[in-house]
Amino acid sequence: MKIVTLGWLLLLHLGLGLSAQAQPLIPRALLRVHASYAQSRHGLRLIDEDIFVSTDRSVEEIESFASNTSSLPPPWFRQSKTATGSAQDFATLVAVLADNQVGQQTGNCSVPVTVSPDSGWFEITWYSRGLRKNVIVAQINGSTPPCPPEIARILHGIEVYAAAAGAFTQ
Repeated sequence: MKIVTLGWLLLLHLGLGLSAQAQPLIPRALLRVHASYAQSRHGLRLIDEDIFVSTDRSVEEIESFASNTSSLPPPWFRQSKTATGSAQDFATLVAVLADNQVGQQTGNCSVPVTVSPDSGWFEITWYSRGLRKNVIVAQINGSTPPCPPEIARILHGIEVYAAAAGAFTQ
């Protein structure tokens, strides 16, 4: 009887092992950037943008914008794109996040921008393993103290990764 039970347990174990191998791993969120800003280089344009990066190297950008702000409320348009970055570019992004201590940055600061956008804010949410996360909020040309250079490097690293993957809609 014990041999039969062990045989069934072995078959059950092998069956579970095969089904677990056949199922793809669910990617984990790595970070999200949410930004809301105004550009005025070719007339006023209001932009609300989200960039999502997952551990499977996928990048999704969702952008809503209003270019004709003369009518109130202005009409909003939406565009989105999903892409996948290379393993090398993803490793570079992860290194940038680690080197600039994304988990320890506090935000509540301002990033000076001289070209565009003119004003607004961004929020970087970084997700660690487990339940740990860190949220960094910064103003663009704001009145808060200047951001440390690490925050600018983190944001730049995310932008470079998303652009290399082909996720930017502009």
